[in-house]
Amino acid sequence: MKLILFDFDGTLTTEDSFIAFLHFTTTKRQFNLALAKFFLKLVAYKMNLYKGEKLKREILSFFFKGFSEKKLKQLGRIYNTKVIPSIIRKEIMNQLLQFQKEGDKIGVVSASLDIWLKPFCNDLKIDCICTEMEFIDKKYTGQFSTPNCNFEQKSIRVQHFYNLEDYDEVIVYGNSKGDRSLFELADRKVKV
Repeated sequence: MKLILFDFDGTLTTEDSFIAFLHFTTTKRQFNLALAKFFLKLVAYKMNLYKGEKLKREILSFFFKGFSEKKLKQLGRIYNTKVIPSIIRKEIMNQLLQFQKEGDKIGVVSASLDIWLKPFCNDLKIDCICTEMEFIDKKYTGQFSTPNCNFEQKSIRVQHFYNLEDYDEVIVYGNSKGDRSLFELADRKVKV
């Protein structure tokens, strides 16, 4: 049996699902206000001077800290149903479905958030390794309960989730430098 691992943003999707989620859940005014507030940090991030994980936490906290777990998970499910299908890269999804038909083990490994990625993976009956939001007393804290699942975290989390020796071949689909450590686990790499 083969293990097939897919990155999500830019691999299974045509665009960044985090930005699309913010557009979906906020008004244009709220989104523009956040853009203004975080503009310098966004520039610093693009210049590799500010950590993406920290910026992501700050933006999520700005918009959603204190939201109920029920409300955020509901937003994630609605987003998964209404928006994700429109940004799915059909040819890569067809490849995923073909591997699934052949009986291979499929997983998505992504920095995307659990509130929409878990429903996406559950609908397909595939594994999900992702960044998880932290809820205490059923309220979002503005933090993550897991490290941001990007760069070396992808490899670390995959090796905790799977025994790679159990598979005849490991195939990885990815598209960015954030997938580099995941590619290092692969027998076959597919760059999208």
